[in-house]
Amino acid sequence: MSEYTGPLNVQYRDTTIIEVGMRFARSGMYIESSEHKPLIEAINNMWETKTWMVREDLKIQPFYTFKCWSPIPVFCLIPQHVIDVIMKTFGSMKFYEYYFEPTGKSSTVFFQFLHKDFETGMKLKVIIERLMLFVNLTFLLSCVLMVGCYIFKLPYKPFMAIIIGMIFLSADNSLNIIYTQITHQKQFIL
Repeated sequence: MSEYTGPLNVQYRDTTIIEVGMRFARSGMYIESSEHKPLIEAINNMWETKTWMVREDLKIQPFYTFKCWSPIPVFCLIPQHVIDVIMKTFGSMKFYEYYFEPTGKSSTVFFQFLHKDFETGMKLKVIIERLMLFVNLTFLLSCVLMVGCYIFKLPYKPFMAIIIGMIFLSADNSLNIIYTQITHQKQFIL
């Protein structure tokens, strides 16, 4: 494909290529994220005039899309402000989002981001996945302990405070993200 100049979407699972498509992914959001003005102008011109402008300045620096995965349902979200700090610290590109996608009956993709360096992106992916797993296991464990303490007439209010606090921190995200997250969790019930 070294001479090919059109869109090419390569999808990986770990380090294995699972799909290659000659198409734009995410409705062109990745092209916009490239911030490559000559390429964007050429694509817009092609759409308007139905002709492709042959240009020498269309080479862009490749970048990678990473999707973060959870083996358990996602009940709580990392607050957006925390995500912003993590993304900036690791040099992520501007486009990143909570993105819920089923991966079967018992797991889910919950976040995607772009990075120009594969190794740094993989490290960041692992950090976000582990942080989300920790947050959600803490939430679930607190729920179980609160119910157990209530049943056995033990102090349960500390666990209730943790649960309410985590729900409050999740609410820092937009209502659209929370709605998408809740709607997506139907896969675990149905």
